[in-house]
Amino acid sequence: MLLCPLVASTCLTARAETEPERVDARTRATLPTTTASVPMDSLGRRPVVEALINGKGQFRLILDTGTSFGVVLDDAVIRKLGRSMKESVQALGGGNLDLVEAGTLAIGDAVFSQVKGIRSDVGGRVGDQEIVGILGSPLFRECLLTLDFVERRVRFESGQLPWPDGDTVEYSTDQEHDYGVTVAFSVAGVSVKAHLDTGSPAFVTLLNKFQKKLPLKEQPQVVGIARTPQGEAEIRSAVLDGVLKLGRHEWAKPRIDFADLVPMLHFDAGNIGSRLLREDAVTVDQNNHRVRFRRSRDGGR
Repeated sequence: MLLCPLVASTCLTARAETEPERVDARTRATLPTTTASVPMDSLGRRPVVEALINGKGQFRLILDTGTSFGVVLDDAVIRKLGRSMKESVQALGGGNLDLVEAGTLAIGDAVFSQVKGIRSDVGGRVGDQEIVGILGSPLFRECLLTLDFVERRVRFESGQLPWPDGDTVEYSTDQEHDYGVTVAFSVAGVSVKAHLDTGSPAFVTLLNKFQKKLPLKEQPQVVGIARTPQGEAEIRSAVLDGVLKLGRHEWAKPRIDFADLVPMLHFDAGNIGSRLLREDAVTVDQNNHRVRFRRSRDGGR
């Protein structure tokens, strides 16, 4: 979710205080041909890729389309790389985040240069996986980014998506921060907007106000607690008595989560998590504000 560390469910967004450009405004993408493809691992349904940073690695990073920065690195890997802090940016809800010159980042044959990122406590070991950071969609704004959850591949391509056709839909983005993929969809006939957030392992999470607006088969029950720097929020869950529609795709009677998390309240939008995407290949075209949901096989979720 807009900057979600691995261990704690911390969610932040930020704006640059010390430079007028975006934090990652100068990042450049180089592809060997028109397409580069790498394996996609997973950690609790969240996509994970391996990357070289300034020729060192391989490092494992979560690919999180809900993160507000292109690159977020843990302290330990920053020290290992010998990188230094340059500036700071202000986080939503207060406080500053340190800015770091990450240099060059290579994911397979796709190379991203002049990369800036931020330092945050996002690393840690889960089982046999050592995660050192997060890659957000701003890193990939110069190319098409595809996450194929069935074939378990991540692809970087040149070109553009077609005009909206049912699989492809147009999306909006936050104008102040110029990031994020926010799509409109229908939940039992109610119009809703939500961030595409592959860093969330959930199906769909909506603000609590929708509990009274949607037909539910049961009273929402508390299923967990989300912890952010701004405090805690209960997560409630219930089965929808209806159909969720996104473009031409439908999900009958899915389980919906509800929570009032600070980033969701700030943008008045929910989250589409990676569990909804588990049978899809999702492609984001940031230059044209389009996203394609291509179902890889038939069947419900």
